[in-house]
Amino acid sequence: MGGRGGAAKRAKPTKHILTTKGKGRPTMAEQQIISADFEVFGRVQGVFFRKYTVQTGKQLGLRGWCMNTKHETVLGHMEGSQEAVNQMKHWLANVGSPSSRIEKVDIRNEKSVTKYSIEYNDFKVHR
Repeated sequence: MGGRGGAAKRAKPTKHILTTKGKGRPTMAEQQIISADFEVFGRVQGVFFRKYTVQTGKQLGLRGWCMNTKHETVLGHMEGSQEAVNQMKHWLANVGSPSSRIEKVDIRNEKSVTKYSIEYNDFKVHR
């Protein structure tokens, strides 16, 4: 910028070209949807496991449901991004509700799908 007696130089304006490729929200074609069923074994009934599963599913932006079974397990289905599904699988196997004791988790039918099979944009308890 100019000193005494000198003219101040102006920087040339930079032209920015805005594109959406690789930036912003991914399109449905770019965002892979993963669908998976799960069943959690151990002390998972009577310990608010479904409540915490729903809370975690919502925090991760998953669509899905969970329910108690007559075999004293928690059964469910989830759909969402690969990252969110992976985080939920980890939570189901290693965290759970505070009073739960997880013995094992079976993940079945994990696959990539082109659209959500769950119409609602939420995670719920089925009774």
